[in-house]
Amino acid sequence: MRTTEQLVKLARKISESAERLPGADFVQREYEVVEDAMLQTLHRRLRRAVSREPQSSGLLGGPYSPGSNEKTVAGSDRCSDPIQPRSPAQRLQFMMQDAMEQSKEESVRSWANRVLDHIVADEVRILSALSDGSGHAVISVSGSQTLTGQREILLSGISSVVKPARVKVRDLMPVYLSNLNALGLIEFGAINSEFELDYQVLEANSDVMEALGVAQKAGYFRLRCDRKTLKLSRAGNLFWDICNVEDQ
Repeated sequence: MRTTEQLVKLARKISESAERLPGADFVQREYEVVEDAMLQTLHRRLRRAVSREPQSSGLLGGPYSPGSNEKTVAGSDRCSDPIQPRSPAQRLQFMMQDAMEQSKEESVRSWANRVLDHIVADEVRILSALSDGSGHAVISVSGSQTLTGQREILLSGISSVVKPARVKVRDLMPVYLSNLNALGLIEFGAINSEFELDYQVLEANSDVMEALGVAQKAGYFRLRCDRKTLKLSRAGNLFWDICNVEDQ
């Protein structure tokens, strides 16, 4: 039985082939409906896969709510007052105890749960597109306000991964990539000559041209498009492996 992830990628290949056939618009619309359903299933399985353990630990549960009551762990006196919320000092003490008691698997699952609390569906799409180990072209626009001044990033997150990932809100790509990078799930490597055509297409992107035009009018110097390669980081691959998407 194929995994949901494999079905998503198979559907993408079929969709790309169908773009050259008569009635491609109708096929594309139908495909997007099917892909959305499969990706929703994939996202639910990602969450379920890292939630297969007791939620009594402060690290394993969801985001801490200061107004919520704390449950006492059976057979222990770790919470002497279950009515009052924990103070920062208490929370730190419990987390240190968790760090000593947790197994390696439990610790990794705790981290994965935290990551899932900080990503959205479009970012899952990006991770899915990168999960096969492929790299994608990514560029940013930079310049300086003086001839010898420090270079500034004026636009970032313009990447060829947006199409295979079927990102819904493309205007948020810089935010998505910035967040995934901050979480340690992706990395930006050196320029890859194999992506030369992709780089050229990205540099002709309307957002890039607009950013360059605005910067020129603002008097920026040494404007250029910086080329890099986008791929999953080691942590990103670990995260994807933890989130077992195999059909159960």
